Parts: sequence; C-alpha cells; structure tokens
Amino acid sequence: MAIDQQGGAAFPAAGSSDNLEPGMTLRDYFAAQTLAEVIRQSESDSELNARKFARTAYKIADAMLAERTSTS
Repeated sequence: MAIDQQGGAAFPAAGSSDNLEPGMTLRDYFAAQTLAEVIRQSESDSELNARKFARTAYKIADAMLAERTSTS
C-alpha cells in the first residue's frame, strides 16, 4: 500500500532529514487505537486469533482513512 493511502506519518518530525525514520503511519496508529476494542468485543468469540484481530483493526483503520479523505 502506498504511503499516501496509509495517511502519511502519524507523528511527523519537525524539520527534515534524509536519515529520519518516518515511524508509524496514520493507518498503523488508527489500527493500534482500535485493537483493544476489537479484542474486547471478541472475548465471547470462541476463536481468539491474533491474525483475525489484526485484520479487523486494519479494516477499521482503512475505513477511517477513507472517511477522512472523503470529508476533506
């Protein structure tokens, strides 16, 4: 997925440097923020699966990014 589709850097650094690591993308940040709720809502699910949680969190993050770009 291209960086522009991921929302860019979640916490961009002031200034610029060719050696600077961009860190997590906004997509990663959104997914991380939703993960606890995804797991909490799945506690009654008999299939506790980390890949399933990650997939769901990124689907939510993608929806958040799509909404963000459609309203701006």
